[in-house]
Amino acid sequence: MFIAFLRSINVGGRNIIKMKELVSELNQAGFSDVKTYIQSGNIIFNSTEKNCDKISESIETLIFNKFNLKISAIVLKNEDLKNIIEFNPFKNEVSKQIFITLYKSKTIINDSSINSIDLSGDSFFIANNVFYIKCLNGYSNTKFNNAFFEKKFKVISTTRNIETLIKVFELDNRN
Repeated sequence: MFIAFLRSINVGGRNIIKMKELVSELNQAGFSDVKTYIQSGNIIFNSTEKNCDKISESIETLIFNKFNLKISAIVLKNEDLKNIIEFNPFKNEVSKQIFITLYKSKTIINDSSINSIDLSGDSFFIANNVFYIKCLNGYSNTKFNNAFFEKKFKVISTTRNIETLIKVFELDNRN
């Protein structure tokens, strides 16, 4: 099983894609067992292709061709998502304050270049090709948003609350 996290769909009335239509298009394109979780672009599926980068490219092309939207897709294998969830360095914190920013590049990113930033009470940890963020005042008030990471590290990213990742993982493992 694979999981795709789409960047910036159905947010603020922009980049609208109905999940039912997306599921139908993905099924027609040869993906199988396609399910979605909430409207923010969390897709669980099977694929005969096993390369996450190629799957990502296929999904992005499909979305562009069918919905005329340039949307990035970050694709993970089931076991990668499991590792991300299990490694969470903020496990003992309030889950509504914990966010995971996934990034598309395999670039090695370290935290030394952001240690000097005023965190305003937020905390972060970089591991497993993701940013773990504890946002005391909510994600909408943190400096560590997608725009920050994309500008600072020249990567494409998308963020989900840890609860969403756990729910997606649980849906993926019901079979």
